[in-house]
Amino acid sequence: DTIGLEQEDAPRKLKHIVPKSDAILVVISASGGSHSALWDYLRTLEERLHSRMVLVITHAELLSFEQLQSLKEELRATSRERLGVQLPLYPVTTAGEHAGEGVEALTACVQEVLKRSPLTDKRVERLLLATDSLLAEQGKVLDELSRLSKMDSGFLTSIDREIDRIQLQMEDEMPARLKAYAQYVQDCVPRLGKKSARQMGRFLSIRRTMILHKLPPVIDEWFYELVKSGIEERHAYYNKEFLNICQTHWNHVRPRVKEQWDCDIGDFPAAKLQTDLEVYKERLGRSIYMPLKDFGIKPCLSKLFLDQEDVMRTEIKLMLLLVILGALLGCFGEHAAGFACVGAALVIWVGGNLGLACMQFRMSRQIVAAAAEMHIAVECGLRTPLYEAMISGLSDYRKLYADIRGQVAGGVEYLQPLLNARYDLFYKLTVQKHRFRI
Repeated sequence: DTIGLEQEDAPRKLKHIVPKSDAILVVISASGGSHSALWDYLRTLEERLHSRMVLVITHAELLSFEQLQSLKEELRATSRERLGVQLPLYPVTTAGEHAGEGVEALTACVQEVLKRSPLTDKRVERLLLATDSLLAEQGKVLDELSRLSKMDSGFLTSIDREIDRIQLQMEDEMPARLKAYAQYVQDCVPRLGKKSARQMGRFLSIRRTMILHKLPPVIDEWFYELVKSGIEERHAYYNKEFLNICQTHWNHVRPRVKEQWDCDIGDFPAAKLQTDLEVYKERLGRSIYMPLKDFGIKPCLSKLFLDQEDVMRTEIKLMLLLVILGALLGCFGEHAAGFACVGAALVIWVGGNLGLACMQFRMSRQIVAAAAEMHIAVECGLRTPLYEAMISGLSDYRKLYADIRGQVAGGVEYLQPLLNARYDLFYKLTVQKHRFRI
């Protein structure tokens, strides 16, 4: 009661009572004067006790409605100013015809305050401290998991960089491979010339002149198949080198993975990668056709064969004409003239065969000369397919680490919400600890 605060030893008597109280009713008489001693005493109490305080104005019947309202506003303003919080305020009529007014509302307020008793505060305090300790331990675990996940991510990044170095190594070797493929095609050109020459035959014949115009497509297809099989064979050899590089790298990574995660990624799946590389080998073989076709081997062969076809047809016609003429002369008794015509036909046949041999030699030389710059077409035509095959092979090799990446990514994805939830709980706990001045 505020009247008791006027006694000198009142603060000493209340020192051990008020802090342990479940509810603190600050009783102010409506007939009282100055309340400075009250507010001076309340300021000495801990801030945590404010939630248990209730201001009660007794003898409210002594004041008019306006005076009572003025007193209530004064007390509320002083509470905000001196304590920093507006305490609950209830006027109570203790006598007169309105005796008992306000008691019910005051009782309800006191019941709410009792729910925040010292015992409950102690439990809350112990709970907050226990929660703080739990969050601290959880934080250590999550920080360790976060550290490990970052290490995992760094480990996988190092593998990516190693594969990137393999790619740079292959890109550096690309010009040499292109040059080797082009040189192989160039080396096949003399064989093309010799095969083209043989298709003309060793001797002049009617049958050869009839099929000579059909030979260029056949020879062109033979040359394409020859080059295609050679390119595929060399690319298969390169694929073995590529697989050896990947297998060496896999064997180098395998013990590091076992040390990092205490698990085994198994043997290098060469068969799986080889199957994909076979597809790129076939694509590479087909891609050689376009630069060779654009280079114009078939038109060159057609022109050479058609030019020779006209010569051979003319010689054969002249030979037949001389033989027929010699036969007619022989029938009419001009045996000498007849033998002369037959001899002339024989000379043309022998000369035509010698000319055919010379033509075969010249054709071989012409084909080689015409294909002198073919290597440029091969290098330009194969550059993109080779690069795509290399990138595709490396992409397939990177996919072999997909399971490991998925495990690490899943761990990070699972860990991040836990970290966020922990930070949120830690913030809320800090607010509650500040409220209870822990």
